Amino acid sequence: MGERFDKRGRALDSLEYVNAFAAWMRDTMAYAITTECIIHHTLNGRPYAGRFDLLAEISGKRRLVDLKTGAKAKWHKIQLAAYALARFDDESLVNPDQCSCLYLRADGSYKEDRASGAEMVENIALWKDALAGGKTKALIEREAKEVMRREVRNISFYGED
Repeated sequence: MGERFDKRGRALDSLEYVNAFAAWMRDTMAYAITTECIIHHTLNGRPYAGRFDLLAEISGKRRLVDLKTGAKAKWHKIQLAAYALARFDDESLVNPDQCSCLYLRADGSYKEDRASGAEMVENIALWKDALAGGKTKALIEREAKEVMRREVRNISFYGED
């Protein structure tokens, strides 16, 4: 079979993050329920909104998955907790059975980091603290800024050397 290309002329085997995601979908036999979904919620009088990457059915369970291409960070699972508590535009609950961060790597591999029930309870408490302006908010902001500094140095665009 010959080499295959996307609409922009890039060889499909060069799209390693896409290949990593495709491998995960194949390996888990995930069925996408919804993707790139905007959610909202009000927790303790504080509104928030966001967009999660994927809600999938895997082995009969609804799994909320957030895709990441950078380094693992504590705030990733706090973000998952916020999404898990939220509502869709029709006001129905996201209410996943499981949550995980899926770290896609430039070499085409992946690592899934599923949150345990205990981690979700802890991260929901941390999210509530962050919304209230507690110490978690400062921790999240500081860690997010450091991750962004690291990631910006690693960004490359197709066609750049």
